[in-house]
Amino acid sequence: MSYVQLIDTNYLFNNTTIDRNVDPELLNPHIIVAQDTNIQQILGYNLLQTIMGMVADNSINDPGNIQYKILLNNYIQPALAHHATWHALPDIQYRMTNKAILSKTTDHSITTGLAELKYLRENVKQYADFYSQRIREQIINNPNDYQQYFATTGIDRIFPKRTTYFAGWSSSGNMTKKKGSNGHGDPDCAGCEPQGYPLNW
Repeated sequence: MSYVQLIDTNYLFNNTTIDRNVDPELLNPHIIVAQDTNIQQILGYNLLQTIMGMVADNSINDPGNIQYKILLNNYIQPALAHHATWHALPDIQYRMTNKAILSKTTDHSITTGLAELKYLRENVKQYADFYSQRIREQIINNPNDYQQYFATTGIDRIFPKRTTYFAGWSSSGNMTKKKGSNGHGDPDCAGCEPQGYPLNW
């Protein structure tokens, strides 16, 4: 199967704060990196390949694949956009040449320094982590719809990483659920702490 990007640069322009005057050729490699690293770690090899195949042959729009389309449109694409933005920010600020790494400047604006760049990346990462966690919750809460997530097999396959190191925002209430309780649909419970709480809750 040929490689399929799950978003393009127009999606980035429409759904992130990246200005449209940024060269799309600069952004496109970062979409690929984010899909191959961040998104594949979330979905695992098998589920990512399944969704890429459905996008390639347009079967993602078949009525029987509605849950995959929901996962793609509502969860994967927003996460991918913010992960790609996180990867792209240094290259938007700096340019690598055969002589040095240069900070980009313009005649009508002041470029940010390293501290501001780190601050921007941290903000973007919080959005990326939030949407990544939403992907996992959608899958764990609907395990029968995404069986590839729980059945990754084969040599050199990337298994889903079932936690997100996200601590930027919080909500009131206890979000944990005891193993076996209603709403905990992970059949092999590989995403549980030793005490029996799913790590993705």
